[in-house]
Amino acid sequence: MEYVDNKSISSGRGYYYCTAGTRRNYSTATATADVHADEFPTINNSTATTDDIFTNDKNEKVEVMDNNPSSRRPPTIRFFYNDVYEVKLPPRHRFPMGKYRQVRNKVQNMISKLPQEQQERVDCEFHVSPLSTLEELSTTHDSTYIKRFLHGDQTEKEQRNVGFPWSTEGVNRALSSVGGTVASACFVCDELRRRKLDRKHLQSSSSTGDYVSDQYFRPCWAAHIAGGTHHAFYDYGEGFSVFSDMAVAANVVLERYPDIIENKILMIDLDVHQGNGNAVLFQKQNQNAERVFTFSMHCSGNYFSPKQESDLDIELPIGCSDQAYLMTLNHWLKRFRIEHNRKDNNQEYKWDLIIFQAGVDVLEEDRLGRMNLSAKGVERRNELVYEFAYDLKIPLVVCMGGGYPSVDDGLKSIIDAHSNVYLQAHQFLRQLS
Repeated sequence: MEYVDNKSISSGRGYYYCTAGTRRNYSTATATADVHADEFPTINNSTATTDDIFTNDKNEKVEVMDNNPSSRRPPTIRFFYNDVYEVKLPPRHRFPMGKYRQVRNKVQNMISKLPQEQQERVDCEFHVSPLSTLEELSTTHDSTYIKRFLHGDQTEKEQRNVGFPWSTEGVNRALSSVGGTVASACFVCDELRRRKLDRKHLQSSSSTGDYVSDQYFRPCWAAHIAGGTHHAFYDYGEGFSVFSDMAVAANVVLERYPDIIENKILMIDLDVHQGNGNAVLFQKQNQNAERVFTFSMHCSGNYFSPKQESDLDIELPIGCSDQAYLMTLNHWLKRFRIEHNRKDNNQEYKWDLIIFQAGVDVLEEDRLGRMNLSAKGVERRNELVYEFAYDLKIPLVVCMGGGYPSVDDGLKSIIDAHSNVYLQAHQFLRQLS
């Protein structure tokens, strides 16, 4: 095999095209290290510990966390869902609107049926997605476009580009699709702020600043069982995307939580289609372009509109299967680890939040995907992202993305794959406790 083997990821935007045997560089971006299947990390079942001792106001020693797992609070995850805003579409419409409720029901039921001891290993709750506000949407999208959509002032062409006929129910669904991802990101930041303040209160001096890093010792994740609408642009939508929930969430938390998001946000987009809307929304001329790194790994032969430039685009061939896909993803996550952990003052690849678009339209069975991943391959993909976030102690927000069942399959394979994204996140956190 022949792979690019250079010194570092460059800050230039551009494309890589990957085949099963060769990675060719079509941009200024480069990466180190050959990729080998045996480099795949495995789930870490060990529980991290700390023996940090602090003093309280009376100068008495306070043991914040000891080596007894029962004394620790469990990892945290919040699930948000918006299937209460389901929209009735015309007969034979190709968008699988019913999948959202089915996925949420399956995830909620399977977690609720776990033995009590297993459930108590994760601080887990389910909440209805709130409706995004005009103020939140305006951090990312044109105010005139927002108001026109809210009032149904759209042309037939605009509706065709998005893929949905306009309706009041559709407005609530679009707002909740954004609102749930914003709520997920805000929950994570609120929780980390609370932990940071608690730790700071216990710390008798600021000589080490350890409380900043230790806030991530107990993982804090959130997931939206919807969203991932990465085809929305500043003043128009396409591809079943009215607004970009990921971009709005990123812009909102950058504005509200400067004490938590001190560096950058990493968007990992693994839908079969390029995250073209997010790519443009965070290009250099736009707000927060230097604070959000867009990484999209997608199919080279599945564009329905002009190709855009993310900070890093990885194109995989039509028919790509598990091995090439996982080797490529593992390579780039490994590269990100190296850059993030550098000890110099370069902040180019320092991330304080990951937003993961977990589309499952990479499945072989997907009607619109044109890639050939197996269900096990998609599960391993999810694990690689979860391991990456945990290893770097970066909080994680997950959103659903695409998944389109074939005619003869019904919704089963898509429901199973979407559900596994969320069930695997819960399982990963359980294994840490």
